[in-house]
Amino acid sequence: MKPATLSELLERLHRDLAERFQQSVEALEARANAADEHAQARLSEMDERSVAVLLELGSVRRYAFLKERALQFESSIEGVDAPICFAFSLPEDTIEPLIDALRQAAPASESIDQIYLTSLRDTEALFQTHPIRMHLTVQDIPGAGTSTFFIGLGVSEVPKNPEFTATVSYDDLRELTTQGFQPQQLMMQGKVRLQGDYSAAIQLAMQWMAKQ
Repeated sequence: MKPATLSELLERLHRDLAERFQQSVEALEARANAADEHAQARLSEMDERSVAVLLELGSVRRYAFLKERALQFESSIEGVDAPICFAFSLPEDTIEPLIDALRQAAPASESIDQIYLTSLRDTEALFQTHPIRMHLTVQDIPGAGTSTFFIGLGVSEVPKNPEFTATVSYDDLRELTTQGFQPQQLMMQGKVRLQGDYSAAIQLAMQWMAKQ
C-alpha cells in the first residue's frame, strides 16, 4: 500500500478531530436538553466565545477554532476570529499514530465531563495565570519510535525553549484516552519523568483539580 502523503494525513486528522468534537457537542446538547444546568452553561459560553489553537503539523501550520459549535480548520490566521491561546507542534511521522490513537480512544460522550468540566473562560484564565511551555517526549510510538511534541498552553506560539520536559511511553499515554486515566495517576505511578521547572504545571493542575 502506498504511504499516505502529508496532505492526506492532515485531511484525515482534521476530519477525525472534527467528528470527535461534534460527538462531544451532541452529548453536551443531549444533557442540556435534559435540564443539565452545567451542560447548558457550557453551550451558552461556547456560543458566545471561542479559543483558537495553533497546530504545527510537520512543516505545515493549521489553526483550529470553534464556530457555530463546530471545530474548523484554517491555513491562515486571517480566517480565525478568536484569540490563539494554545500551540502544539507534532512531528510529521507521529500524525498517523495520533489518528490511530484517536480512533481507539474512549467514546466522546464518556469524556465530555472532562472536556467541559471547566468553562472556556475559567480555563483560559488559569493558563493566563500559569502559562505552560513544555516539550513532551513520547517513547515507542508505533512506526515513529521516540518523538518530541512542543506544547504551549496560554501562549500564542509553539514554545521552542521549554520550561520543562516530560517523558512518557506511548502505551502509558494511550491509557489516558482509552481507560480514562488522569495525568496525575501516571505521575504517581512513576510513569512520567519530569525535568526542569514544572512548578507552574503543578500549580495549574492543583487549581484545575480544585474546580472538579
